[in-house]
Amino acid sequence: MKSLLTGISIVFGLAATAALTSCGGGTNEVEGGLPGTGGSGADAIISITGPRVEAITKDGAGSYILKGSVVVTDSQGNTIPNGTRVDLAVIDTIKATGTIDPGVDQILGSTLSDAAPLKVDGAATTFTTAEVYRPFEMRGFLLEAGDHILLTNAYQADMVRTVSVNPANANQLTVNGSYVNPYPNSVFNALTPSRTTNYVVGSSSLGISIEGANGSRGSTTTVDGVGEFLLRYPANTSTIRNGCTSIPDGRSDPVDAGSVLVVAQVLGGGGTAATISDRF
Repeated sequence: MKSLLTGISIVFGLAATAALTSCGGGTNEVEGGLPGTGGSGADAIISITGPRVEAITKDGAGSYILKGSVVVTDSQGNTIPNGTRVDLAVIDTIKATGTIDPGVDQILGSTLSDAAPLKVDGAATTFTTAEVYRPFEMRGFLLEAGDHILLTNAYQADMVRTVSVNPANANQLTVNGSYVNPYPNSVFNALTPSRTTNYVVGSSSLGISIEGANGSRGSTTTVDGVGEFLLRYPANTSTIRNGCTSIPDGRSDPVDAGSVLVVAQVLGGGGTAATISDRF
């Protein structure tokens, strides 16, 4: 098992000793596949972005709203048809991370196996004991059914799954839909960082929600290739700027487990297009 800093942290922008330093604006996302490798089955490319100024508004009811958008094109740079649905999800609680190393770990069918899962701070954990504790809520959040599993350095069709049952095995997770490709494989063979498949398991546990600008929960639709969305955060001292501070955020245990990831997917006739951003 590679360390957190040589694996998932580089890809997602998560760090074991420093929280994210930018929230809102710009792009910093991860898409599946590698140039020239094919196999993603996707006919769309997604970018997640947002304004750098006037990005945050208040709703007057104890929460604040952060604006964002997805830009979707085909592989030739053309905008996709108006009304294309983009499914959205947000994760604000990172419960486990790791890399899929040849000879000891694998992703096959509906199972992800890792001999040595990690917490976001790099400490060892297991899928049955992985937990994020919120002192201000006096409760912990265990890894459980419904949590998202995100892959990077993987084909787009495999990047997003959810845990289908509460884990009963310390080193194995069952997902809601079989992976299209096994990992490692001939392309993602772990010989270089860009060919090493990483994963994050997490959930939305801080009350953060995502919706289309038209109010649709968990999705948006495109107009001229752009779909707008809103992230709604509780505006209290326990959650404000979650994952956006320039110093380690100790409001979760382990530190910085509250980093926020936004996930966007387009499911179409050409397959699945997916991307993950840490800029929110």
